[in-house]
Amino acid sequence: MNPRLTTRLVVFAVAFEAALLAQNTFSTVNGSIVDQSGAALPGVAVTAFNTARDSRQEVVTNAFGRFELIGLAQGSYTLEASLPGFETFEERLTLNGQDVNRDITLQIGSLEETITVTRDRNNPPSLPSERYAPRPATCGPASGRGGAAPVRIGGQIRTPRKLYHVPPVYPEGSPAGIVRIVAVIGPDGLVKDTTVTNDAPDALSRAATDAVQQWEFDPTLLNCEAVDVRMSVTVEFR
Repeated sequence: MNPRLTTRLVVFAVAFEAALLAQNTFSTVNGSIVDQSGAALPGVAVTAFNTARDSRQEVVTNAFGRFELIGLAQGSYTLEASLPGFETFEERLTLNGQDVNRDITLQIGSLEETITVTRDRNNPPSLPSERYAPRPATCGPASGRGGAAPVRIGGQIRTPRKLYHVPPVYPEGSPAGIVRIVAVIGPDGLVKDTTVTNDAPDALSRAATDAVQQWEFDPTLLNCEAVDVRMSVTVEFR
């Protein structure tokens, strides 16, 4: 046989075998999931979704917050982790036979509230509410298995309850409009860091912000500890 032809055949065979290996290359994605206090989160749904193949693989974290997705074919994936009460985590991954470790922290989900303020001369503005007494903190066990070094189990959330509400007042002579506010309820239950996120008239923005900053809540508890929680407020002036 022609030596050059033999060489070409060998090169072709090696390239063909490499292509087959590439097609049959699989990856594993594993890791642990904790809440923002660092405590393990069992029962989190973890999904790897391949948009090109329209395929998905889903597992649930075990009692120690661990997960493992195996046999993932080469391609681009969206890694998603979700648990009620927490914000959904998403990350893009490109897999090509490598093993990937991801340690994920889930943040407490944000609150959402919508208020409508009507300009009506026949109806006087609403008055602030009475103040309600805060609830006592009641917590269940926060530790799990693990022998000499037990795993601290998290995910215990007590959502805030509004204790004091101040309604926005419609500014005299202002047009209709919508104000969107992002704020933080602090560990003391008071509202801080209010930011208007849309292009709203100044008078409406001030009226909405002045009201929201006076609201009071029960603290948000994560595993019995008071923490910050984000809040989104939409105020519609009609």
